[in-house]
Amino acid sequence: MQVRGTLEQLRRVLTPFVLLTLGIGGASAQSAADDTATDAAKRPAHVQVLAFRNGEILNQGSGVVVAEGAVLTSLHLSDRAEQLVVRSASGVEVVGTLIDSIAGSDLALLRATGVDAAPAQLALSTPSEGAGDITGFWRDSEPDRRSTFGRVPRFVAARVEDVSAKNILFQNGVILGNTGRGAYGAPVYDGCRDVLAVVRAAPGSTRRDVWDNHTLGPRISFATIDDLTNLAERSGVPVTVAEKSCATRLAEAAAQEEAEQEEARLQAERERDAERRAREAAEAERDAAQEEAEKAEETAEAAQQERDEAIEETTDALEQVESDLTEVQDQAEKLGTWVWIAGAAAALLALLASVVAMRRRADRAHAEQTLEAVTARFDDCLFEGQTSDGTPVALRISGKDLLQEVDGISIGRNPENSEAILTDESVGRRHARIFVENDVLLLVDLDSTNGTSVNGQKLIPHEAFELVDGDAIEFGGVRVTLRLV
Repeated sequence: MQVRGTLEQLRRVLTPFVLLTLGIGGASAQSAADDTATDAAKRPAHVQVLAFRNGEILNQGSGVVVAEGAVLTSLHLSDRAEQLVVRSASGVEVVGTLIDSIAGSDLALLRATGVDAAPAQLALSTPSEGAGDITGFWRDSEPDRRSTFGRVPRFVAARVEDVSAKNILFQNGVILGNTGRGAYGAPVYDGCRDVLAVVRAAPGSTRRDVWDNHTLGPRISFATIDDLTNLAERSGVPVTVAEKSCATRLAEAAAQEEAEQEEARLQAERERDAERRAREAAEAERDAAQEEAEKAEETAEAAQQERDEAIEETTDALEQVESDLTEVQDQAEKLGTWVWIAGAAAALLALLASVVAMRRRADRAHAEQTLEAVTARFDDCLFEGQTSDGTPVALRISGKDLLQEVDGISIGRNPENSEAILTDESVGRRHARIFVENDVLLLVDLDSTNGTSVNGQKLIPHEAFELVDGDAIEFGGVRVTLRLV
């Protein structure tokens, strides 16, 4: 009862510290294990070690593969055995032969060629106290045998089909826990699935101590990383040792995940800002288009009013002519010179009619030209790309300006020579000219030093080239794509 109370007290004290520093059982530990041991999940390193004598299983325990065909296990499992067999978690069995051992550490290194297991990585070191998972092959309940003191569990050596795992605490070379006897030789994994230690018999244990009992607890020992690496190096077996502790790797993984989450958050904010700016630009463009449409409508109404006023003036002039003719006719009758008066009147009437017709045609043409000028519209030209040094660039030329400017818009580096500015040393001061003719968008290179190309075709200076939406254009070293918006 006193031992059990001490165990529970130690577990309550150490568990929060261990879980915080090693991440045992946490999501971060599982994530790190998944990233670094994908193959180990399918072909786990822990194996079963079977000792045979006279064709029957004499002893049974566990082991761990630390290199291709190399297994670390508890040395006493081979005691009195004629043959050793290593059985992987998948059930594949191969013969094991003893390579080397350290009797004082109850540690043995077996050669098991062809064992179906992915080698485990050894931890950087075995801490003086901590926690881990014993993973091996044992059974929690066995047949009983009768004795003077009642029913006592006994160990029966046999193949164990299922892997067992138990979270334990260890301190000062002692494992604080209890498992089945088959856990001798089992690896103790940390939160990153690195091998912290290998379960062994407690120092000073006799054959009876390790053979008679059904269980290993409550106080069993383990071989440290120093023991494991010394045996492997002495035997010439190449093992892999972690470069950093599990706690350090978990902390780095958590920091990287936090950085990635922060970058994702910033990227989401940038995307939201870009969407907001795009919406605002679209709204501004719609407002500008609506304003232009309203102005065009007002201009058309003014032109119509001017045309109506011209017609009204012409009608008044005709009425005045008719009145003048009537007065002339009356005077001609009085004077008796009817023929002369009629001829003069006819000539005057023809002259006035011609003047009125010319005035109507001129007014109508002027009104139509005015209406066409104010209602004409052409898409804006948006050039997006990058300068010769990779800096993003965007240039927008209004379609309205293209229609109103007779000679079009000049594109260049110098604001004094060009209306549309591209700030790049490879662009000439007055590099090219863009204009609209018969509703067709045209581009002319103005004999620039570095030339102008459209879709890879270099333009002949002073010869117009038709542009369409999506064309790739190079003004010297500035590469842009045309979009009509």
